[in-house]
Amino acid sequence: MQIPTVPSHILVSVDGKVLTVTLNRPERLNAVSGAMEKDMCTIMDWFEDEPSLWVLVITGSGRFFCAGSDLKEFNTNFSESPGGGYLDHVLDNVHGFASLSRRVSRKPFIAAMNGTALGGGAEIVVNCDIVIAADSAELGFPEVKRGMVASVGGIPNSLSHTPLFFPYLVTGQNIPDHLLKTHLFTDVVPAAQVLATAHRWGQAIVDCSPDAVQVTKVQKNIFMEGKGWKEVVEEGLRRNGGVFAGENARDGLRAFVEYKLEENTVS
Repeated sequence: MQIPTVPSHILVSVDGKVLTVTLNRPERLNAVSGAMEKDMCTIMDWFEDEPSLWVLVITGSGRFFCAGSDLKEFNTNFSESPGGGYLDHVLDNVHGFASLSRRVSRKPFIAAMNGTALGGGAEIVVNCDIVIAADSAELGFPEVKRGMVASVGGIPNSLSHTPLFFPYLVTGQNIPDHLLKTHLFTDVVPAAQVLATAHRWGQAIVDCSPDAVQVTKVQKNIFMEGKGWKEVVEEGLRRNGGVFAGENARDGLRAFVEYKLEENTVS
């Protein structure tokens, strides 16, 4: 396995079948620059195509998970051309902010939310499948206060969790803890335990059949396209029906039967 080489604003490590990517600009609260976003795309495209990696953990360095876009850079670009070419960038960037906020993947994403996530950082989080949050972490979409919009996946992904997030999308206020804990966060732990907890969830996924996990994620993706349950099931089976005839399914069922036979004999 050859991990792509990227500058130190992104840290990449592999533990078994789990890839950990760390946004590493703590002095800028891990705000994502244009160059950083391109490097994230390189890493994520490689992850998608690397068969030995099954799960992504995304986290940040320091006290923030991610404060969103590098607004100093964005303001410079905005001043040089109307909108800073933002609309074209959004339309062309099919994977969204940091190559994550609207990326559709067959592999599970885990957000190890070590600290606060704002703007684009929050858009990353709401597109993750599992969210482990520090007990001090906050999350919000302040874009409307700055004349902008959470336009790269944040709005639909937030509302897919609950429509109760909508008042905070249109006021720019941080989403209250009770709503985050009920509708978004998988677990809330002390900041020092966030990454280890995320890796435990990652290992729990790795312990399962990769075929079955990825078929499950694909059905979630189809559901997120707005299709009804009948279409989700039928299209998911058409795309991935071979999972039932695969080696993982045969081994899993055989192991279960052998375990139950042993259990019944003991009892």
